[in-house]
Amino acid sequence: MLEDLHRVLSEESDRRCLGLHLEACVVLLDSREGPGVADCEPEVCAESVRSLLALAARGEDRAATFDPVLAARALRMAACLLPRLVSDRAADERALPLIERWSLTLETNASDSSPDVLRLAAASSLRLAGRVAVTFGLRMRGRALPIAVRLARAAVLLLCDEEEAARLDAACFASCFSELELEEEATPSPLRQQERREGEQEEEEDAAAARGPRGAPPSESVHGGVATRLAAAFLGRLARRRCWESLVALHGFLALPDVGAALHVHAAVSSKPLNLFEQEEGGAYGEPLALARLAAPLLEQAVASWATHPEGRSLLGAWLLSGIASTGSLLQHCRQFHSQCGGPAEVFAAVQQNRPYTALHILRLNLLLLARAWEALEGTGPCPTVLPAEPEEREPPWDSAARGPGVLSVRELRRQAEWLSQELLAPFSALSSKAT
Repeated sequence: MLEDLHRVLSEESDRRCLGLHLEACVVLLDSREGPGVADCEPEVCAESVRSLLALAARGEDRAATFDPVLAARALRMAACLLPRLVSDRAADERALPLIERWSLTLETNASDSSPDVLRLAAASSLRLAGRVAVTFGLRMRGRALPIAVRLARAAVLLLCDEEEAARLDAACFASCFSELELEEEATPSPLRQQERREGEQEEEEDAAAARGPRGAPPSESVHGGVATRLAAAFLGRLARRRCWESLVALHGFLALPDVGAALHVHAAVSSKPLNLFEQEEGGAYGEPLALARLAAPLLEQAVASWATHPEGRSLLGAWLLSGIASTGSLLQHCRQFHSQCGGPAEVFAAVQQNRPYTALHILRLNLLLLARAWEALEGTGPCPTVLPAEPEEREPPWDSAARGPGVLSVRELRRQAEWLSQELLAPFSALSSKAT
């Protein structure tokens, strides 16, 4: 059956028969008693993977003919063949474009907007070939490093999936991060040495929990939290080594929410009785605030590392100004909302809703991260961007935010984060604790 795979991919016109053939091959290769792909010729294997990725590709031009079930089987089959592509290090350059395409397709299918069958296929593909692909990306470095980033990000997304099978497969893959070693600097900086000492105990505990008893499948606690921490910590280590894609992936878990819409959502729900049986939104296992809290300290460590590198300082400075511009408009929504509330009780009535509470917390974490990035840039030399000096007079923070981007200082960023805590989040904490 495996010998006929390339011929079937080239000649079979019946999509149903092709799908059944792929499914049978995946079952055989995924079974420990089944045959392997070690004897498959690398050239034939590469051609088969190329054909499989074409079947799994999504796009507007294929919307009418795209078959999610066939695409899912093709993605799994490509994952089964992937180890053969990287078994010969002399052929790494030839394998790189195919593994890049596979990782991009998998990352796309891992999003919560993809059909269930494709998310499940992405998760099982991670389990089948994720470790091989990540190791390949770390070995090749350079252009191949984003492969490891995409797969780690996909794992975090799938660990929040509603399907338990997807979470289990993603956890099996994420456990490999406890064993992967990144190439260290020849002479680690004092900051890096301190970070390593501080993180060793927690990483060891996570690794031990991920491994579990020998031969045992991952436990619920592993795919519930530990595996997510392992994948996020891996992204953090890459980000500290100035992998821009990893920094972007981590910051995606701290993406600025639509605070204006979140703060006004309570007006609609407060006018109607509470419905305990209301349909949940997609991604019920997703916890944006938990992911944001997990990513924030990793990002703070990363920006401290980037600030010591000339190219990193330039990118970090541009990102800092962009972030300040974005938070300024969101803070205006907070000011308007607070001025319309009659007191802590009204604030509580709005913020007790999960969406506003999460949005405000994530905005606060972004403000603190921007302040940390600014401090890191100032502490390692002249800022590479034109940042205005802090005004001597003590203006209300909202007045400076209203003037537009590029006017906030470190002190004002931290002051506004404190304002969010005291005026919008503290009433919720105080009143909810009394209620309990």
